[in-house]
Amino acid sequence: MLILLIFSVVVASYRATTAAAQRCRQKITLTYQARSLLEKISRQLRTVYMPPVSAAALPSSSTALPATGAALLSAAASESTASPVPFRTGPDADGILLRMITTTGLFHDPLNPDGPFVVAYRFDPARQILYYAQQRYRLDSPDPTDKLNWVPLAEHLERIEITCLKEKQWTSAWNPDTRDNPVPPAVRLDVSFREYENASAQFSTVAYLNAYD
Repeated sequence: MLILLIFSVVVASYRATTAAAQRCRQKITLTYQARSLLEKISRQLRTVYMPPVSAAALPSSSTALPATGAALLSAAASESTASPVPFRTGPDADGILLRMITTTGLFHDPLNPDGPFVVAYRFDPARQILYYAQQRYRLDSPDPTDKLNWVPLAEHLERIEITCLKEKQWTSAWNPDTRDNPVPPAVRLDVSFREYENASAQFSTVAYLNAYD
């Protein structure tokens, strides 16, 4: 009888330890996945590509331009006077939460390693999957999100919220129609992942766009 009691205690202790270890492993995995996801999106936000402008629209001195945008704008000055919207947040009817033109791609393109790229993020709440799409930016097709190929980027994602700083307030929609304020000065990213036994783990970060340096 005593042996059975000792055996039961050992088994119960082993099960509890195994469950705790499993929860710990999953928390570590989800934390790494969340931090990696936030850092990838933040890096793209920090290297957002400003749309081309005409040479006449440029100031006489490049010192008046943002340090990170001067070279890009000068190089693009003679290409086009078009003003594609380089940055939008949603969600829209297709579930696209964020689309932008950035010089940082998540997938290596040997023909265009330094970009710029058109990138977009789409969230499927039913499947709890975040999808990502990327292709080379072209002046004649600045926002071809209807032709993008979507690939899964993050799973077990319960929620993702993207808000932009506008006049000292956070707003969920950013779709400028003028060149005066094409991108927000900062973007906040909030995500929630499903943990072990359906618990939620929440993570957030704020990315400051270099266009305002």
